Amino acid sequence: MTHRYYVFGSATGTPADIGPAIALALGAECEVRDSSYAGGAYCLLRGTDFDRLTVEANWEDDDGCLAEPDYPDARVLLYLTNPAPRVLETLSALPEVAELSALVLD
Repeated sequence: MTHRYYVFGSATGTPADIGPAIALALGAECEVRDSSYAGGAYCLLRGTDFDRLTVEANWEDDDGCLAEPDYPDARVLLYLTNPAPRVLETLSALPEVAELSALVLD
């Protein structure tokens, strides 16, 4: 079975701003959660066209390291697993969101 993992990013906003907007665009449910592992408040989206989608801050730890140091301009990160093509098309069409990386494992 093939697994597909994507990271999208946004240079503006917060997870609380972007998460509900992404959910609306995808027809998904958005649940705001809090986790020190995810850098504080984040959004968990639930839908039928992907396995998992979280919207998190690219937060800085106590040592000044970002959660995703390869993307310092991304204030918000979207972690997406096994999306339907429609989800990728929708996210790619949003002006505030850009695909940062993709990984396909067979």
